[in-house]
Amino acid sequence: NLFLKCIKFFYPRLKRATLLRMINFRILVCTIALLLIQPQLCRTPVELGFRLATSTIMRGLSENQTAEKVPLDGIDPNEEMEEIHRYCLLVESDEHNQFVLEQELRTLGITDQIRHFPSLSVTCATMTLEQADQLLNGHQYSSVISLATYNREIEMTESVPKTTGTSCGDKLSECDSHPNFWWMDRLNQLSATLDNNESPNLTSTNPIHMFVLDSGIDSSLTSLSKSHNFSAHQGSPCNKNPLCDTYGHGTHVAGIIQTYNPNIILHSIKIFNDNGKGSSEDLLAGYDAISRTIPLLNNERAIINASFSSRRNSFHNLAVQSLINKGVLSVVSAGNDNDDACKKSPSSVTETVTVGATGQKCDNTGTFRDTIANFSNYGKCVDIYAPGVNMWSNGQNGQLVRKSGTSMATPVVAAVASVVLAENYQWTPSKVKQWLIDMSLKGVVDGVWENNRLIGDVLSCQEAIKRQEKDQDSTKFTQQI
Repeated sequence: NLFLKCIKFFYPRLKRATLLRMINFRILVCTIALLLIQPQLCRTPVELGFRLATSTIMRGLSENQTAEKVPLDGIDPNEEMEEIHRYCLLVESDEHNQFVLEQELRTLGITDQIRHFPSLSVTCATMTLEQADQLLNGHQYSSVISLATYNREIEMTESVPKTTGTSCGDKLSECDSHPNFWWMDRLNQLSATLDNNESPNLTSTNPIHMFVLDSGIDSSLTSLSKSHNFSAHQGSPCNKNPLCDTYGHGTHVAGIIQTYNPNIILHSIKIFNDNGKGSSEDLLAGYDAISRTIPLLNNERAIINASFSSRRNSFHNLAVQSLINKGVLSVVSAGNDNDDACKKSPSSVTETVTVGATGQKCDNTGTFRDTIANFSNYGKCVDIYAPGVNMWSNGQNGQLVRKSGTSMATPVVAAVASVVLAENYQWTPSKVKQWLIDMSLKGVVDGVWENNRLIGDVLSCQEAIKRQEKDQDSTKFTQQI
């Protein structure tokens, strides 16, 4: 009856509006009326999800925040949601509030698998959507809870390119017959034409710690001797062991980093299980483990490699931001959706180094050209591009395997960043990021219209500086003439 009254009331006032605007406006106003006047009618997961999301936005606005700072984390009013699921709550950073929240959970009958991540001020538990709504809105301690998220699956950013090379005889085609590291060849020069020089240019031995958030790292890699490792999973022996990687993704990523910088200290933060599956909660556990490890490094510098992606989620973004604020550079993949990277997490965090993927092709003159990979995300949130097609690296038991994806491009940039940071040990994450951007090769990637920057290693960047200075001197000389 209330819904019909809403329609009768608003219909005369909307006669001149378009049909679409009429429908959207009626639904919005009537739903709000139902939620505020007769909330007992709203007990389906979809309606409760809308109520939870709406109240979160209104709370944010009442605190003079913008709606963008209070995003809807996995609460979609059009989505079918399970009645009972894992939810995570962001709590004001205070030990007392953490204690209060646990008492509140138990008051509501929520006792199953309560899990705290103190360094992130996050608590996760199994509950119904209605209970999550009550925690956020209906109890005396609701003020300490600022956000709730529906625990979702995250995905690795590995892909299969549609093409592996051309008939021009480039190294991508040769990858079909034998392993090579064309990406290292591409890094150490300004031209896209490869010269068979696959040697990295390293000049510093200062210790750099690389936290690889992934499916684990095979113990055969040599850079694990001093590492602090963690697994977010239970179950099989390999699931619990961060130095076991039956899926192979994390080992491949870590191998790319170690190949470029053999001096790196790898840390395996296992957030994906034996089947390559992981969730928001697993990711939060991984970030919490890194945050607790940072003080144990005795002021030695650290970088995070995040070769995965999820739908944009403020919990993921806040976790990454908290580590950046502690001086940890975060290099993340843009994602493999051939879409805007700003729609994803953690690539939508401004302070991360977000990486898109490139391959190589030959044009009709037989000249090598860099080109964006057909799967790579793009846009203003992508800071830099790097080779990510047909990348040979470590597999299980010391074997070499080939993979493609922004997952593979990300460790290339992370490895270069590790050398830059080792040479400039006091630089902040923002300074390292700006250096990578400033010293990248501009405008060389076909198919990129925004932030067209290709990573180079230390030597090629130094050559780029010299070339830039030479061009500036030449311009000044011409102007003088």
